[in-house]
Amino acid sequence: MEIQKEIEPELYEAIKIHYEAGLYSNAILDAIKELTELIREKAKLDGDGANLVGQAFGGTSPPIKISPMQKASEVDEQRGFEQLLRGLYIGIRNPRTHEIYTDKKDSCDAIVLFVNYLISIIRSTHSFFVLDGLQILQ
Repeated sequence: MEIQKEIEPELYEAIKIHYEAGLYSNAILDAIKELTELIREKAKLDGDGANLVGQAFGGTSPPIKISPMQKASEVDEQRGFEQLLRGLYIGIRNPRTHEIYTDKKDSCDAIVLFVNYLISIIRSTHSFFVLDGLQILQ
């Protein structure tokens, strides 16, 4: 697989140096840093990791909404996306930050593709609000 052809150019630029050097664990961290910056920018927050995710995607009126959150399935989608992101930070980023990891290319590719997917979802979000029962996309 040629990862460069599979992911957004901005993400490839973020991981390029470490990825091309075969430093796959570092490339994974670079991808997650790119994701973090996008979340901070989109939510207008300064946090980090799982706490940032909770602030950006959690609660009844989060700054970043994956859906209008009007139906139960939309609320579930929001919660599920928040949990996926929390898992990424807790289960993938944190161990590589605190321990010595030597990821293989295949693992790196899979994780970077997943991060790319998350980034594409976040970039496609809009602000939703309801005014007198009328859902409005902002």
